[in-house]
Parts: sequence; structure tokens; C-alpha cells
Amino acid sequence: MRRLFALIVYLAVTWHIFSPRKIKEWFVADAIMEKRTTDAGDNARWVLALIQFILILDTALLNVAVPSIGVSLSLDPAYQSWILNSYTIAFAGLLLLAGSLTDRVGILRILPIGLLVIIAGSALGAFAPSGMLVIASRALQGVGAALAGAAAMAAAFALYSGTERQKTLALFAAMAGLGGAVGTLSGGILTEWLGWRSTFWMISLAGAALVVAVSLVSSRLRVETQRRALNVISAASLTVALACVAFALTSASESSWLSPAVTASVMVSILAAGTFIASESRGANPLIDYRVWSSRGLLFSLSLAVAGQWVTVPTFLFVSIYMQRVLHASPLQAGLALLPMSFLVILVAPKTPAVIERFGLRVTLAASFFLMSIALLWLALTATGGNFWSSILGPTLVIAFVLPCINVSCNILIAQNAPADIPGVASGMLATAQQFGAAIGLAVWVSVSNFAYRQGISPDAEGLPAAYYIAAAAATAAAIYAYRQGRNQGLD
Repeated sequence: MRRLFALIVYLAVTWHIFSPRKIKEWFVADAIMEKRTTDAGDNARWVLALIQFILILDTALLNVAVPSIGVSLSLDPAYQSWILNSYTIAFAGLLLLAGSLTDRVGILRILPIGLLVIIAGSALGAFAPSGMLVIASRALQGVGAALAGAAAMAAAFALYSGTERQKTLALFAAMAGLGGAVGTLSGGILTEWLGWRSTFWMISLAGAALVVAVSLVSSRLRVETQRRALNVISAASLTVALACVAFALTSASESSWLSPAVTASVMVSILAAGTFIASESRGANPLIDYRVWSSRGLLFSLSLAVAGQWVTVPTFLFVSIYMQRVLHASPLQAGLALLPMSFLVILVAPKTPAVIERFGLRVTLAASFFLMSIALLWLALTATGGNFWSSILGPTLVIAFVLPCINVSCNILIAQNAPADIPGVASGMLATAQQFGAAIGLAVWVSVSNFAYRQGISPDAEGLPAAYYIAAAAATAAAIYAYRQGRNQGLD
């Protein structure tokens, strides 16, 4: 009965989006839409922000459900992490391609397709009889997330300007925080009460609702597209290079930087990157516009986006590890420990544009990175012999203030420096920078903490303080870089 209901919902949504009327509107009507000169309005803003919500919700739900999936399907612990890694690799590997496709094909085509792929991947995961199929379903979800995420951010860049754009990006950050909070709490509840398969059904239903919502605001999401052919060699080589790097980073955090799998993936990524560079330099139709590489402001913004994710994202995992392994809390209790931070992010994010307007981007970024270093030092110094109140609550609340300030500031910087006619490529590069910043940070944090633990450094705290100290140093360096280089870039 559940399968019949799911099939009916999926067919109804698919017909609504891909009906003859819609197909005619997409492919027979004007191929190049009139370029918008006004903002898209609040309804479109909320729909786009909810796409960010579902992407974070998906990851947060599975973070909690992975152990139960492993037990239910007798999945070896070595493979359980690939329920998360397969999503990350597909997502990170396809983001730039998805952004480029958005510029060429259009937001109105890429966005619903991405959501439907997420729905299909979620349905596959809900029915999967084996661990390998769950991993495959997560990879399919990653493909859909890359398409939908790149298209949604491109829409925010292209359809909004000035204070309206800042408001949109702040709402994106708030919805990301809400997705983390809802996913963390509902993941534990659903897994314990209804089983882990219900987490996949939740994403399927949320995705179906969003597909309908996108169709209702479709008239507000029309953006001028580029009538250029896709450079297939560049697209394929770039995707392989990014996917291999993502594979190497996720594998290195679990085994060794010199393991055969990591070494082979790095070599393949180097060859693929060389092919991409050769194709881009010789071809008349580059995948990534040359103006991207010549814009110092854009490269500065992307480097800060990498640094921001490097020093913030691994905190979620490390706090959860600390709660469960050091304080011996349950997975649900570990999830609840992060709720104060998640809810504070929701409250702070909408106020971030006012903070930026008051202090400027340069000061906001530098101060945020400096406060992040303070929070990391707090986590490190109180880890041994600590508890939730002294070691977790205080620093995570500081991080809750820092996180939206860094993310929204970087998003605004990139939107200001990106060429206006390629919002998809700019959004793809932003999302790629964020994904790889998080992946690199996680790999380094895990490697450092494992090394420290093996060397007998802070064994009572699982070696976690060593990683916090390294990240604090990186956050301090990022604060200095943002302040000094921001002055050279003419930021106020």
C-alpha cells in the first residue's frame, strides 16, 4: 500500500511538472527569456530558501540514521560512512557542472529536475534491501542536490539585488540552520519510532512539495540563458577531477593519506584536471568563463568561503563524537546538544545583513573568524574532564553567531564580484568551494585527532583538542587575511 501511494504521488508530481503544457512552455516558447530588472518577490525567495532547507535536512537526518541502517542491513562499519560519503562525492563533483548547465539551460529546467532526482534517490533508499543500494541511493540524492542547490543559488544571485539579495542570502542561512535543527531532532525521533526508512520518506514528501511550490512561482524564476554549447570534455574531466578529490579526502579521513585508494584517486584527479585545463585553454567554448579566473575579488571571496567551511563544519561531527564517546551520551542526546546552536543560527541569520551594514564586510568577516578561533580554543581547553554545560553549550553558541556571519558575508562578496550574466557558474563555484572546504577540514581534523590519540595526547578526550588547536590557528590566520586583504580589495 505504501509503495502504491508513493507511486501515485510521484506520478502526479511528475505530470504536473512535465505535462504537455509545461513542456511546450519550456522548449517551444522563447528559448531566451527576457532578462529581469526587478526582484522576484517574497514567494520565490521562500521557495528558494526552502530548497536550502531540504538539502541540509537530508544530511542531518542521515547523520542520525546511519548506525541504525548499518545494523538493519548488516552493513560493515567500514562501509557505513559511505552512506554519507557517496552523497558528498556526487554533490561536490557535480556542482560546477550543474552551475554551468543552469546558465545554459535555465533555472526553470534544472531546478525541478534536481528535485525530482532527489525524490527518486530517496524512494530508492526507502525501498533498498541492501546496504549497497542505500549507498547508491545517497549518490543519486547527491546528483539531485547538486542540480537543485546550484540552480537555487543562481536564482538568488540573478533575481535579487542590493538589500533584497542580502535578505535572500540571510534567509538561506536561516533555513540551513532550521534544516539542521529539524533534521537532528526528527532524525532521532523517526529512526527510533518508525525506523530509518521513514527518514528517506520524509525527504521524498518534502521534495514533492517543493516541486509543486517551484511550479507555482515559475513565472518569477525566469532568467536570461546563454545559448552556448556545452564543452563535453571540460565538463567530464572537471567532474571526474572534483569527484576524485572528494573521494580522496573522505577516504583519507578514515584510513591513510598514503593508502592505495587515496593515492590512485589523487593521480586520476591530477590527470583529469590537466585535461580540463587543456580543454579550457584551447577550446572556443570554455565551461567556466575566463572572467572568473581573472577576478581577484571573486577568488578572494572563494578562498574565504573555503576557510569558513574548513573551520566551522567539522565542529558538528566533533561535538557529536565528544558527546557520545567522552560523555557517553546517546545519539539522540548528542543531537539534542546541538539544538541550542541550531536555533540560535535561525535567530541570528536574518539579522546578519544589519550587522554587515553596520560594520562592513571586512570587519564582519575578520571579527567572525577571530570569534571562531576563541570558540575553538574554548572547546579544546575544556574537553578533558568537561561536561555539556562547561564544554559544549558556551562555545557552540558563539559558533551559532559566527556561522551565519561568515556564510552570508562570503555569499554577498561572491555575488558582488561575479559577472552578472553567469550566476550559475558563480553559484556553482561558491558551493564547490564550501563543499571542499568542509571536506578538507574534516579530513584534516580527523587525521590530526587520530594522530594525537595514537601518540597519547589528550587520550581522555579522544585526541579532539589537538584538532581544535589546529583549527583555531587556521581561523586566526583567516581573520588576519580577511582584514588585510579585504582592505586591499577596497572593502569597507
